Amino acid sequence: MAKQTEKAELKKGRAEFVITGAVKLNQYTFGTDLEGSNNPNWIYNKLFLLVDCGHGNVVSSQMMGGYMADGSSKIYAHGVIEEGGKKKDDWSNRIEIEWADRLDEDVLSEVGNKCFIKIGIEETDKGKPHTERFLSEYDAIKYLEKHLEDGMVVNVRGKLNYSTYKDNVNIEKQITSIYLSKAKPEEYKATFEQTILIDSDSAGKLDKERLSYPIDARIIEYIRKVDGEKINKNGVLPLSLELKVNEEKPAMTKVFVDKIFKVKKDVTSIGVKGIFVEGADDIEVDEEDIDPEVLELINAGLLDMDEIKGQMTRGDRTKRMLVTQPLTYVVEEEGQKKTKLLKEERKYTEDDLIVDYDVSPKEDVEVDEDSDLADLLSELEE
Repeated sequence: MAKQTEKAELKKGRAEFVITGAVKLNQYTFGTDLEGSNNPNWIYNKLFLLVDCGHGNVVSSQMMGGYMADGSSKIYAHGVIEEGGKKKDDWSNRIEIEWADRLDEDVLSEVGNKCFIKIGIEETDKGKPHTERFLSEYDAIKYLEKHLEDGMVVNVRGKLNYSTYKDNVNIEKQITSIYLSKAKPEEYKATFEQTILIDSDSAGKLDKERLSYPIDARIIEYIRKVDGEKINKNGVLPLSLELKVNEEKPAMTKVFVDKIFKVKKDVTSIGVKGIFVEGADDIEVDEEDIDPEVLELINAGLLDMDEIKGQMTRGDRTKRMLVTQPLTYVVEEEGQKKTKLLKEERKYTEDDLIVDYDVSPKEDVEVDEDSDLADLLSELEE
């Protein structure tokens, strides 16, 4: 009888984003003091933030949170520990905070820094950023509704969360901080850092029309529920990415595919960096594409060129994750610092990735109407 080996523990890797650009407010940006449709005792706020990163790339991110009106809500955080006269996050010290105490400064002084949502969109009298910290998304959204302005140039950071809906894997960019930015339009960006799992079949052939290599990867994500049943443990989801061809140095892209994405055996874990494209699908609009009568009104200052170009590309919206480079990290070995790829070959076997519940996208999935996903989808549909 063959010896059974213990499965490797599935561990989440890096899943973060950074968006820099100009805020675009509309009637769907904020929803405050809403009642849960299934549970009117649940009162919540939601934020669906759009940031214009230039060239038709308008990228979304989200925040949502609330409380039970009966006062039963709690906030779960971790504490702090003093080392060398400084307070540091103590992840081992779990804290349970009553909802009514979430703004109490004495309570907050004992909470780890990484538990807070940080907002820095106001300046002091001396022109320096003023940061507000919140334990709850509910309070952060209330503050943002009052102080966030259309056109503000901001830097938005957060975590990437994944879930399945119908036949798609939904990507939610959960905001953890928003700060004013001095970035110029040419410096606007929407980037991600993600740990992915790849195997011998992950790298596809060159798509000559899109000028990219399809990458069929997998990720490890915390699964809360499947078909109404509580799971509450890590599982595996598919994730489609693309490796954009470097048109100036196409040979470099081929080396990237061969060195990074060609896997001989089992499943490799690797960190990648890339960009989000959530706007026009690489469509360039030139003046000759615009009707002469419309162009005359643009030149007269009666119509906006960017708005007209946006109208022309609106029918070709897309959502893509384009890989640009592998992630690296620095380690110290024998007194010297060395840079290494964030890569671990044969991290898992295929058997390790088999779970006892099905998290693959389905055609028909019931979505809790009070969930983050349901609210996000309703915003997108509108």
